[in-house]
Amino acid sequence: MIMKNKSIGSEIELKNIKNEYDKFLNIYKKKIIMYKDNPLEYYSCGKGKDTILFTPHISSVIPLEINFNRIMDYEDCFKVIAPALPNVENIDELAESINTILKEEKIDKVIVFGQSGSGITAQIFFSRFYKKIKALILVNTVIPKTKKKNNLNIIFNVLPEFLLKYFIKIKLKKYYKLENIPNDFYPKIMFTKNLLEQQLKKYYTKEKIIRDFNLINSFNNENILIKKTLQNWDGKLLIITSEDDPLYEDSKMLNNLLPNSQIHIFKEEYGHLTPSIKSNELKQVIQNFLLK
Repeated sequence: MIMKNKSIGSEIELKNIKNEYDKFLNIYKKKIIMYKDNPLEYYSCGKGKDTILFTPHISSVIPLEINFNRIMDYEDCFKVIAPALPNVENIDELAESINTILKEEKIDKVIVFGQSGSGITAQIFFSRFYKKIKALILVNTVIPKTKKKNNLNIIFNVLPEFLLKYFIKIKLKKYYKLENIPNDFYPKIMFTKNLLEQQLKKYYTKEKIIRDFNLINSFNNENILIKKTLQNWDGKLLIITSEDDPLYEDSKMLNNLLPNSQIHIFKEEYGHLTPSIKSNELKQVIQNFLLK
């Protein structure tokens, strides 16, 4: 467990985070536009000279609003675009829908940020619209597994929804059942846990599970863009990872394969959550990278 005993201070802080989240929902209103008869939901805020795009997680069990702190934090320096995962049939439409939002907002050049599962979406968008990307930032994310064959879609189609949800719930637990998490970060972990479980229970359907899985499968069949393909790309790329992250080797491969790339490696401390726990340091690394 993260902590053996929840302190009163943790309970108060958890309530404060919930209040902050509710305040975000009341103040920041999503925009909605249409793409092929499907609504595209996104936040647009901030007044910076540069635009940063926070791509959606590849799984719709991770709600857009989970990034509410990041959206508020970065809007001081950037114009922020943060779309939800659209209800599309394939990864081409996924990239096109994000581009539709940029067109609606009259944005020609963008900084793209993707962390973990949203790093998959960032790579999908990058491979199709890299000419629009001024900088790409990938944090603790995965490389396409082109040789990986996965027959889970057959199982997913047969299993009832409640078993699928149980399977997803077990997978999600790794994000908040961790050792050595700082005490002051514990309430954020618990808030995220509650939010994900609510999303899973109320909004995640068998149809969405299968759709998300098919998007991930399609990503794994992608041929990653390499330096030779992108030799005329004038943008730059930052890979951020940590030594104890499960995707550390993937991050190193991305750094070696993609052009104009540099890598920042956090010390071994909190695994996949290191960039979130060290959010202030992460922001400083990004700002230093963009200023170069």
